[in-house]
Amino acid sequence: MKPADGDMIDGIKEITRWLKDESEAILQMVDADQLDVANQQIKSARLAILQTRRDIVEALAQLKLLQASFIVSSQTV
Repeated sequence: MKPADGDMIDGIKEITRWLKDESEAILQMVDADQLDVANQQIKSARLAILQTRRDIVEALAQLKLLQASFIVSSQTV
């Protein structure tokens, strides 16, 4: 496996752990009927992950462009 592949897998694992931890904490708040606190945590989490979300969208766009370039250069449809 190439280093870039490992970096991508590590990034996916990191985001997955973060989402799991955040969702568990928020569900505990909801279960404790702390809805205002849960809503604030959701807003805070969305801000915390915003740049990562943008980075993922940009990386996917670059992968799509690379894929299109490969298809054109290999002359396959």
